[in-house]
Amino acid sequence: MQRVSLAAELREQAVAVVWVGLREREAALGRLDNLERARFILSRLYPTMRGPRLDAILADLAARQAAGSWAGFTPPPSFAHRPVPPAAGPAYATADAASHRPP
Repeated sequence: MQRVSLAAELREQAVAVVWVGLREREAALGRLDNLERARFILSRLYPTMRGPRLDAILADLAARQAAGSWAGFTPPPSFAHRPVPPAAGPAYATADAASHRPP
């Protein structure tokens, strides 16, 4: 049972670190749209998930968003009441996939 508890704790810590990174990026460059946020989050939680697999997941999320059944990932409760920076505009929207690589 200790392994399960440790795994859950490490997962929660990893998710928190990723959301801190997301908020820092948004503070510097402006708010990302839901799919950009998904790419950022997934590429950091699962750094080996790249290329066609990540693209397929993002395509599925885009379809769900268009159908109204997905509205982005929900941040952990510790982030729920933090302010969200304003959108950066078109300059950031053209960033290439390399900008989404984990640090």
